[in-house]
Amino acid sequence: MNVQIRTVDVSLKNGTKDFMAKKIGKLEQYFDRILDVVAWAKEEPNGGKDEKKVDIKVLVPGNMIVASGAADTFESAVEKSVKIASRNLKRYKEKMRSR
Repeated sequence: MNVQIRTVDVSLKNGTKDFMAKKIGKLEQYFDRILDVVAWAKEEPNGGKDEKKVDIKVLVPGNMIVASGAADTFESAVEKSVKIASRNLKRYKEKMRSR
């Protein structure tokens, strides 16, 4: 599994990038045939303060699973998006078994 972390007009600390890579790497326990994962980190204005947003795109054979999470910190946003991605991977796996 290849994990890429990209940013949009934001600079991340190395510790944050390592944290993101570690959390995203855990997606492999839900589906073992993940080809690629691309994570986008960005800040969006929300009522006077910037909201951190992380979008994750997981490429699996024949499909792409997208998850998005937003929070006050990048760490919380990553945790939310990984939780959504893991739930979607479980659904996809069950769907593939039933075929």
